[in-house]
Amino acid sequence: MLVLVKFGVRGNMRFLSHLETARVFERALVRAGFALKYSEGYNPHPKLSLVLPRAVGVESDAELLCVEMEGEESGFEAEVFKSRLSEELVEGLDVLERRVSGSRGAPRPVSARYMMSVVDGCSRDDLRARIEAVMASERLEVVREFGKGGRRKRVDVRGYIETIELEGSKVSVRCKISLSGSIRVDEVLSALGLDESSLALPVMRTEVDWQEV
Repeated sequence: MLVLVKFGVRGNMRFLSHLETARVFERALVRAGFALKYSEGYNPHPKLSLVLPRAVGVESDAELLCVEMEGEESGFEAEVFKSRLSEELVEGLDVLERRVSGSRGAPRPVSARYMMSVVDGCSRDDLRARIEAVMASERLEVVREFGKGGRRKRVDVRGYIETIELEGSKVSVRCKISLSGSIRVDEVLSALGLDESSLALPVMRTEVDWQEV
C-alpha cells in the first residue's frame, strides 16, 4: 500500500535539507508504530521518499511524502494516521492531507508555483519591467556546477518558466518540471535582480501539480 502525505514546512524547519527532512519523517513514522515496508539487505530501512526536493530556506504548503506500508487500502484510517504522525512531528512540519495512492509508483511533479514577497522599498514599476524582460526573452542562461569536480556549464532555463506575475507586493512564479529538471529558486531571483535582502518573507512553494504514473 502506497500512502501519499502532503505536508507543509514553516519556520526553522525550512532550513532542513532534503535528506534531513526525509530522516525526520522516517523517525516519526517508526515512533508512531506504523507497519512500514522495509528494504532488504544488511541495513534495512523504511521505504519512503520525498518526491520533489525543496531548496533549503524555502517554506512550502505543497510537499509530498510517499510511504510504503503493509496492509490493504480498506484498512487505512486516514484520521488515525494523521493524528499519530502529527504527534511525532516537530513544530513547523504539518500534515495537510493523506491518502492511499491508486498507483503503484510515486506521482511525478510537472509544475510548481512559488510566491515571493518583496520589501516595501522595492520599486514595483522596476520589478514589473524586469518581469516583462524575462518573459519576453528567448533564452535565460545560468551557470551550474555538475559532478563531484564542480564542472561548470551554461544552461538555458527559459523553457522552465511558465509565468511570472506581479500581484501587489508579491511575485508569483509558475515553473515547469520535467525529467531533465527545472529552474531553481535562486536562479529565478537572480533573473529578476532580487536576493534574500529584497524579500520581506521566505520564498513559499504554494502549489505542485502532479501526474500519476
